[in-house]
Amino acid sequence: MAAEGPAGKREKLILDLHDIGGVKFGEYKLKTGVTSPIYVDVRCIVGYPELMVRLIDCMWEAFQERNSEAMKRLPLIAGVPYTALPITSGMSIKYGWRMVMVRKEKKAYGTGREVEGVYRQGEGCLIVEDVVTSGSSILETREKLERDGLRCEHALVLIDREQGGSSNLASRGIKLTSVLNMSEMLSTLKKYGRISEEVERETLDYLGRHPSNLNGRFLNGLKSKVADSPRLRFAMRADMTDCEFNKNLFQLMERKKSNLCVAMDVTSKSEFLRLTELLAPEICLLKLHVDTIDDFDFDFVHRLQDLSLEHQFFIFEDRKFADIAQVVRRQYAHGVHKICTWAHLVDSHLISGASSVKALAEAASGCPKQRAEDSRAIVLITQMSTADALTRSEVDLFGASMQAARDMPSSISGFVCQKKFYQDAHGLICYVPGVHLSSESDGGGQCYRTPESAVESGADVIIVGRGILESPDPVAAAKMYRSRCWDAYLRAI
Repeated sequence: MAAEGPAGKREKLILDLHDIGGVKFGEYKLKTGVTSPIYVDVRCIVGYPELMVRLIDCMWEAFQERNSEAMKRLPLIAGVPYTALPITSGMSIKYGWRMVMVRKEKKAYGTGREVEGVYRQGEGCLIVEDVVTSGSSILETREKLERDGLRCEHALVLIDREQGGSSNLASRGIKLTSVLNMSEMLSTLKKYGRISEEVERETLDYLGRHPSNLNGRFLNGLKSKVADSPRLRFAMRADMTDCEFNKNLFQLMERKKSNLCVAMDVTSKSEFLRLTELLAPEICLLKLHVDTIDDFDFDFVHRLQDLSLEHQFFIFEDRKFADIAQVVRRQYAHGVHKICTWAHLVDSHLISGASSVKALAEAASGCPKQRAEDSRAIVLITQMSTADALTRSEVDLFGASMQAARDMPSSISGFVCQKKFYQDAHGLICYVPGVHLSSESDGGGQCYRTPESAVESGADVIIVGRGILESPDPVAAAKMYRSRCWDAYLRAI
């Protein structure tokens, strides 16, 4: 007899699925093309209403327990066609969750819609699936939902085969919640004498030796869609973010018609402020390294804040926090510079873990505001623009960064990167540095690219430093970069 409590519910569910033939052992070809010694086929559950109700309850309870805050932002659910549709329909009816239906293929008649239902652009939608191997079916479903303007950052699955689907999805901006995993299922079936210890061992060995990477053709198609598909206007995305700073920045960029950030790498207070006053009309964001200002004082801060108010731009302190939580909190809120009192945006590495970023977010929540829209936010560094940067191909870093953004949606603005690595998380902002028109490299490891190349790679905000500051006419250069960056954005939407 199964144990009591949540563990007991899962055990009973596993045993009942095995009883009705939902879990089979032998040789089975999967969607991914490989042969597996275990096959899970949940479609038969439609013939067992009482079991279906318990399965739906287990899935609802698992998601609610682990994602209580996210549920408030998810008024919609959609099942991966077609196996998950009965499960999704049951959840919608029992728990009052509005459902939309995704077609596997577009109709050649009638409305020709891919997504059926009642919804508004920008609403959050939970994707429901029965079994996850690689995660490709969930990504395909999200692609259709997001083409219709819905936000898809969470998926709920009955069974995770533990072959890489969860990490594949995390690296592409989807947090997967599973009710059961294959290890637990095998352990339970062995515990109650349904399979031998040898079958459990061989199946676990197979799963460990056969991680399921996304199909190359599918992955290449997904990457091209990130770069090439039309993007939403900043004005629309302002209503699709949980980060107040992003809302303000999206609106400012549309109002000012500028997505240009100038990297003000100047060490003299007077020269810094002189150039800022000249360039401020062209920019949405000003980036600085305050610890390189030779004659820093709080008169500098006050004058920079005044310019920010007068010319409508936000201040980005490029501090690159990387220490443990206690230290970064002090670096941000205390010391000579007291960064949190004046910088709207700061950046951070994840090298010390999400706890250090959370400490920054907590410190930011208590910062004084000069104006109503002076929210604070953090941008995570996932890729840098130097040729030998260790961040250039860190897939695990991408997944960890997306997880931090999901866990702290009101505090994380987005990512500093060279190429957008996430699929259509419209509320996040992609900041791309290393843009310069006249050179591909500075000879010291810094790599450059054009504004058009940056936008094609997914850039929202384009960061330019020496291309403007080292120009014979910085104002003319700023106007030119602003025009090139904004025109590239307009062509992309």
